[in-house]
Amino acid sequence: MTFIVDNWVSADLFFKDQAPENARLEDTAITTQETVIRVLEDVVGTKNLNADSRFLDIGGNSLNLVEVLKQLRAKTGAAPSPRIFFDKQASSVAAISAAIDAQLHTSELAETAG
Repeated sequence: MTFIVDNWVSADLFFKDQAPENARLEDTAITTQETVIRVLEDVVGTKNLNADSRFLDIGGNSLNLVEVLKQLRAKTGAAPSPRIFFDKQASSVAAISAAIDAQLHTSELAETAG
């Protein structure tokens, strides 16, 4: 599952707890993990990432984290807490992807309950 956003999302969405209004759920071939890899490769500039690649190990830092979070929110409709990117145990692509999927699942449950 991936959220697709039709148009540009402003940087202030990084600070909001909700997905963009124009985000819609689509069943696509691109997984959350693939999206995280693409964003990290684009922003950090490191290639050939995999599920075990960690944000700090690939050259990620607090300056490019803001852009990573902005792009993740725009492409998935969710962005994990910035803290996860600096956690030695939870900063892998797989863990970041799982955090995004958990946020999306929680949002879906809230929508169906409301």
